[in-house]
Amino acid sequence: MKLTFLGTCAAGAPNIPEAELPEDRRRCASLYIEGGVVVDVAIQSFDFATKQGIDTAGVTDIFLSHAHADHYNKGALLAYAKNARQKLNFWCYKTSVAALHLTEEEQELVNVCPVDFMQEIETAGMRVKVLPANHANGDAIHFVFEKDGKTLFYGLDGAWFTPREWHYLNDGKKPYDALIIDATMPNEPINYINAGEHNNVLLLPAVMRALKETGIADEHTVVVADHIGTPYHHKGSAPERLAAMGYLPAYDGMVLEI
Repeated sequence: MKLTFLGTCAAGAPNIPEAELPEDRRRCASLYIEGGVVVDVAIQSFDFATKQGIDTAGVTDIFLSHAHADHYNKGALLAYAKNARQKLNFWCYKTSVAALHLTEEEQELVNVCPVDFMQEIETAGMRVKVLPANHANGDAIHFVFEKDGKTLFYGLDGAWFTPREWHYLNDGKKPYDALIIDATMPNEPINYINAGEHNNVLLLPAVMRALKETGIADEHTVVVADHIGTPYHHKGSAPERLAAMGYLPAYDGMVLEI
């Protein structure tokens, strides 16, 4: 399973088109999974994917964690849809459909597929589990992607894990090959209001410890820190601090093979 990180910042990312983005800024959250799958479709996602040499016409499925503006942009979704060789499947939590703001004409370009918590999906040659995230008043979702014997957890926007999510992750299966973990507040001071739905510098070491002590992760698991609350790629202490905790700090354009 080959991953390309198309955007790795939290809500502080500049919500402007790719052509206007300064070179040292992180993009809004988006991930490409080789084989035609995009997770979160932020404003720069399509243009940056094209710049990275990704076959955007081959995208068949887009998964949306939630409809906040740093994860969903209608223009980017329609760019993928108009460029695709086939009609796109667009998977989102059932309460997010209204927030897509698609006209009847635009809906003809996209197969909108509402999903519910704990639902299992088979598409694009993979099995996908939908998990409830602790974010956006309960309207955000996380995903587990399984393909070719590899397992990936995608968990941006959410602090710790919800009970159903925790039980699913900790069900005695083999350790995950990779986990993408929310790292919105890797530095202090902490905004304690936002800490209820985002991981922070105090919680991230406990998340890592829990993943390893429960066997969700082992020495072979790549634990990626993503959705980093600094708009800069490498400046400041955030990447160094995350690496010291045992995380692989994500950056725009990073390619990871698991």
